[in-house]
Formats: sequence, structure tokens, C-alpha cells
Amino acid sequence: MRGSLGTLSSIPGRVSVSLSVGVAFQMECAELRSMEGRLVDKAFTKVVRRAMNDLKAGSDSPAGLGLIAAHIKEIQPDIEKHELNHVKNQEKFLKRDGLLKNFLGPTASKELRQTPPDEHRLGAIYSMAFECATVFLRKKGFSEVRIKGFLKTKPLALRYFISCFWHNMEWVSKSGIDSRPAARITNDLIDQDYVITASFFGKLLTKDTPVARA
Repeated sequence: MRGSLGTLSSIPGRVSVSLSVGVAFQMECAELRSMEGRLVDKAFTKVVRRAMNDLKAGSDSPAGLGLIAAHIKEIQPDIEKHELNHVKNQEKFLKRDGLLKNFLGPTASKELRQTPPDEHRLGAIYSMAFECATVFLRKKGFSEVRIKGFLKTKPLALRYFISCFWHNMEWVSKSGIDSRPAARITNDLIDQDYVITASFFGKLLTKDTPVARA
């Protein structure tokens, strides 16, 4: 984190911090209102900007780097139990992979491995994501009219399902997910969150090739 903040420390006023995808997803589905324009975590952005100023000054103030360090220490056990639980992440991803392969069937799965991504594949991903988002919101008790209007705004919830299917479709086309280390799958899922968040902004700056491609 110090390295990333150090890279951006010359422009602290232009750096903002987004809410996590999980928190934003819950907020959006509770209100059935897109998070477009509401993703910036204003309170934590102030803390991060103070931390960047700490790095420039070579200090470690309790309201900047010190506060971030204390916060990380506080939430680390919970993060390791959930977001960084490699075994559970692997199980979740392999379950999605199996469901997608069953949905596609052996012929379509083989065709995916033999042909590059095209509009047909992207169309299929969008259709599956739209259907999953609709079913998910329907189970929460929202009416069909509200769901349809909500999904027209291209909310984070829809982008989440699109990202999930795109990611799994990539692995179906390349194969090899069964032998991928669990920790690498966790990293893949974190990359998905970067992509979802970046889709609400003008540009994604990254040196990570899979993330840039997504």
C-alpha cells in the first residue's frame, strides 16, 4: 500500500477511494438505485490523502498512515475469514465454472476454446447476467416493473454478474481452472472488483494485463 500511495503522493488532491464492491452492492440492492456517482467514500478519501501527505513529509501521523495501519489491524481477521479465504473462494469459483459448463454443454465449451471472443459471446454473457440479476432481485421481493427500470440504469449489480460470467467464460475458453492455486483464484476475484469499480469511471490505469483486457 505504501508503494501505491507513494506513486500517487504527488497528486493527493486528485486521488479518491471507492466503496468496496460488496458494500456498494448491498447499498444498491437495498435502495434499488444505481451507485453511479455515489461510489466515492468521502470519509476514507480524506484519510488516504492525509496518508499520502505523510509519505511526502516522511511522517506517520495518527490521522493518516497511523489511522490506516490501525484500521487494517482491526479488520484483518474478518478479511482473512471472508475476502481472503482462499478455500471458500476456490469452491465458489469452481461452482460457477461447473454451472456455466453445464449451461453451455460440451459442444459450446469446445467452440469457446477454439475461437476468439466475439459479439455473440458478449451477448450471451449479458443475457445470462441480466437473467441472474433479475432472479436475484425478484427473490428480494421487488416488482418486475422496478427491477426492469433499475437494470436499465446499468447498475453495479448488473455489472457484477456480467463480470462473473465474463471471468468464468474466459476460464472455460482457456481451461485449466481446476489446477489453478486457490490463492491465485482469490487474486482473480479481487481483480474482478477492480474492473467493476473502474467501469463507473472514465479510465482504468493498471499494469495487470488480465484486468486491462477485462
